Amino acid sequence: MLRKNLIRPKQNKKKLQKQNMILNGAIGIVGVFLMGFFVSFSKNLSHDGIPVEVTFPEIKNQPKLAIDVYKKNPIQNIKIEVLNGCGEKGLAAVASKFFRMNKIDVVRADNAE
Repeated sequence: MLRKNLIRPKQNKKKLQKQNMILNGAIGIVGVFLMGFFVSFSKNLSHDGIPVEVTFPEIKNQPKLAIDVYKKNPIQNIKIEVLNGCGEKGLAAVASKFFRMNKIDVVRADNAE
């Protein structure tokens, strides 16, 4: 039985050779693409680029901050709304507790949607 499996007809050998050539060609093409990716990646990795300096324009009419309004007229009733937008539960409650301890009226403390 072992001997039968070792002896193959010529048609099977030719078919097997053709399949091997197709697979070898596909492996070669994939190898070329892979080498291209390696070359491209190494060029992008070593690319220093041009440094960009960011300059922010001066804002002439800056809006008033709540703390500035409060310092000028502390009797004025300031109402704020605290919304937690970072995803960590309980931060809005902690912030509203801090504001209430500092005599600032918190209208609503909730998670932002």
